[in-house]
Amino acid sequence: MVARHRAARAVRDPAGLGAEGVPDAGAATVLVDGPLDLVRRRAGAEAESGRQPLRQIAWCHRTTLARRRGPRERFAGPSPRPPSTRQPPASHPPAPRWAPPPRAPGAPPGRIGRVSVEISRGSRRFTDRVPGRLTRHAFSFGPHYDPDRVAFGPLVCHDDHLLGSGQGFEEHPHAALEIVTWVVSGRLLHRDSLGNEATLGAGECGVLRAGAGVRHSETASADGPVRFVQTWLAADPDAEPAYARTAVGDAAAHGDAAGTLRLVGDGGPLEVGVAGAAYDLVRLGAGGSATLPTAPRVHAFVVSGALLRSSLAEPLQAGDAFLIADEPAHVVSAGVPTELLVWSFA
Repeated sequence: MVARHRAARAVRDPAGLGAEGVPDAGAATVLVDGPLDLVRRRAGAEAESGRQPLRQIAWCHRTTLARRRGPRERFAGPSPRPPSTRQPPASHPPAPRWAPPPRAPGAPPGRIGRVSVEISRGSRRFTDRVPGRLTRHAFSFGPHYDPDRVAFGPLVCHDDHLLGSGQGFEEHPHAALEIVTWVVSGRLLHRDSLGNEATLGAGECGVLRAGAGVRHSETASADGPVRFVQTWLAADPDAEPAYARTAVGDAAAHGDAAGTLRLVGDGGPLEVGVAGAAYDLVRLGAGGSATLPTAPRVHAFVVSGALLRSSLAEPLQAGDAFLIADEPAHVVSAGVPTELLVWSFA
């Protein structure tokens, strides 16, 4: 828009230069108005073009409606809508009322027997990398802290370790713990302040009772790397320190036809100072199934292989784990040869 009744000049010239210093000062200058000026000018243009403001149109519409009504209807408000006479089709039966699902067999009274499993992905584990050593922590450890992942019952540490040849952990102290080590592959050398020296091979399990205090070291053998899974259970701080070990061959007598071997706990070759704790090795072939222990708390770790969907709602792969609390027994099925390590706490 251009000024109509006066000579064109620069607008918004805070420096007071006038026409000097303004590009194309001799030509018609485009007005640079604020938003409020533009609204006012637009309203004037609408009036000049014969348009009626919206407010005036609305007022005329209300006046016309009032004239059409009788004297008593003018202030009676809108006429009420007549009640609907539509009926639902006869082919649509009434919707059934919601009812809770039936309680699963064995579920505690007052609880709905639904599948409730917390899945802990291996990709979410805290990872420590140093030359010759890789550790994945399931729970808060050292500089890694998550208030939602501190412990699961007495289980305060669940680590998946990979050590290079001759690498490991130098001698360090422990107390008030039951330390359970399962060797997945390779060989692990164990030494402790009690005078014990042992080499654990694949398929062997060792239990170190730290109790009132003990020191130990763990190192991969010089002939190759080692992978082992180590768990810590909070235990009696006044217990007498001790060390014991076992192999799968020793645990085979405590297994069942489904491929479950009891390593630690009631009926197994090893013990820990935690009442009601049991540690099982579950080995399944492709398409095989097993029923997990029924206990208030169950922690199952997929060492290798993969589990199918079924009662877990989604598949799990090596490195994943699932935690079950106060639930009925679960059946797991393997898609490929699979190995599980399962803690249960009564």
